[in-house]
Amino acid sequence: AYSISRSGKLTMFDIAAPGQPALASVQVGQESRGLAVSPDGKYVMAGNYNPGGAVLCDAHTLEPLKVYDTSRVINTDGMIEPSRVAYIADTPYGPYFSFALKDAGHVYIVDYSKPDFPIVGDIPNVGKVLHDAFLNENEGEDYGRYVQVASQGSDLMGIIDQKTKKLAARVHTGKKS
Repeated sequence: AYSISRSGKLTMFDIAAPGQPALASVQVGQESRGLAVSPDGKYVMAGNYNPGGAVLCDAHTLEPLKVYDTSRVINTDGMIEPSRVAYIADTPYGPYFSFALKDAGHVYIVDYSKPDFPIVGDIPNVGKVLHDAFLNENEGEDYGRYVQVASQGSDLMGIIDQKTKKLAARVHTGKKS
């Protein structure tokens, strides 16, 4: 099992052992929020508010493999600014992690099956201030294909298609929802 602390420490625990001892830990940021583990159990990704960005680690050793810098991104108003990372999700649909650039309104999709773990999708204008997300729960071949992303302070959810790596829809949820 894994945890990410608000102080940026990623820790791996052996929950089957008495006392559930910590097996490894690594400092991935100063103020962290999200965490996801790849379905194959090879990778773990943590997201940071401060200094921003996301860190991809080896799930067995917690060795950092790649840092995704979000200190200079283009926001929904066309300005360059830093962005915190909000949600991070893995999906059984493909070898992907996706994460939201909270302050920039983008969603990045990372392919962890390719060398250097590239960003293979950059979906802009998903919403103004992105926050939490969840995967569709439809069973079958499309399970995990769509990510629904909440836009904080608005009546909008963005629906990301991880197959096409595009914004599939915007759902208006109603005032104050």
